[in-house]
Amino acid sequence: MVTQRMPAARAVKLARAARAAELSQWMYVAQLLDAQSEEEPLDASPKALVSSLA
Repeated sequence: MVTQRMPAARAVKLARAARAAELSQWMYVAQLLDAQSEEEPLDASPKALVSSLA
């Protein structure tokens, strides 16, 4: 588990951006981190993520 601490205004912007992208806040942050990674990014599709676990 990861905990993020940030100013309230930044948290509100993050929540709005996640909703606009139709992602959970956790998945939105994961994709932001993925974008900075040199590794292959994760698939954003919830269906693909669930099927990869099965």
